[in-house]
Amino acid sequence: LLLYSYVQRNVFNIVDWLPLILFHYCSVHVSTVIRHVSQQFRFLVFFIVTQWVVSVQWNYFYNLE
Repeated sequence: LLLYSYVQRNVFNIVDWLPLILFHYCSVHVSTVIRHVSQQFRFLVFFIVTQWVVSVQWNYFYNLE
C-alpha cells in the first residue's frame, strides 16, 4: 500500500510537471532558433555592406584611371 501511494503521488507529480517541462523545452528551442536566425541576418547585413563598400571603392579607383 505504501509503495502504491508513493507511485501514485509520483505519477501525479510527473503529470503536473509535464506541461512545465514541455514549455521550458519549447521556449529554449524557440530562443535557439531566434538566435540562429539573428546570427544569419547579421552575417547577411555584414556581407551586403562589405560588398557595397568594395564595389564603391572599385568604382572610385576605376574612375581615377
